[in-house]
Amino acid sequence: MPAGDAAGAICLLRARHNAALTARDLAGAVALTVPDSVLVTGDGSLVRGAKAIRAAWAASFAQPGYAGYRRSPDLIQTSEDGTRAAESGRWEGLLGPVRSAGTYLAHWEARAEGWRVVAELYVTLEEAPRAPA
Repeated sequence: MPAGDAAGAICLLRARHNAALTARDLAGAVALTVPDSVLVTGDGSLVRGAKAIRAAWAASFAQPGYAGYRRSPDLIQTSEDGTRAAESGRWEGLLGPVRSAGTYLAHWEARAEGWRVVAELYVTLEEAPRAPA
């Protein structure tokens, strides 16, 4: 797959994932996750495996004041053979009275079913009270 096609596909998948998180759509939140995915949260906690990642999203969705997470890709790079990609950018989370934001990196792999997330790393660089709605 040409690099431009991969970047476009990953941007589209990321937008769909952002929409699933805003809608508290648990199936959509884990649709791109492979069974052995790894997630390092903004506070450095390790979540290993699709089932554990699903449980983490369910817990976030259940929190009072949950308003979603959004990832905004700045750069998507692909391997020479087109089987792997690195997506990096900024993330923002609105959870309860706090707005958190920072930098993220996602490791994608091209699989038979399409691009899937193998690992994600989030670093919280900002935390502040959320502006009143």
